[in-house]
Amino acid sequence: MEYVYSLNDEGWGDFEDVVNDVNENNEAGTIVDVYKAEKQPQSHSDFISADRIIEDIQEDAFGTVGEFAEDYLEDVSESDKETLAAIIANWLDSTAADPRFWLAANSTKETIIAE
Repeated sequence: MEYVYSLNDEGWGDFEDVVNDVNENNEAGTIVDVYKAEKQPQSHSDFISADRIIEDIQEDAFGTVGEFAEDYLEDVSESDKETLAAIIANWLDSTAADPRFWLAANSTKETIIAE
């Protein structure tokens, strides 16, 4: 498990950066609270919603032909939605760089002593 650190439980970075910040802004011996969290990388699939894609298509169809499109795509099964999301994720994985961002999760407060 990889971890990230913060002085305010919001802006996250690596431990060395937080320690440097603590040492630069506090007198030696000062006890400072820091936060430690699990670093959770993100993937393209974390941001794909087949429901939103289908809803967008349905809205476009309704905008084009009105109420004639009311039940358009209502017959798409959950399994087919999962397949659609997987196809898009696979396409993104093969054509676009992985996300360069992550989430910080399950933070805990710890203390360090400024040097």
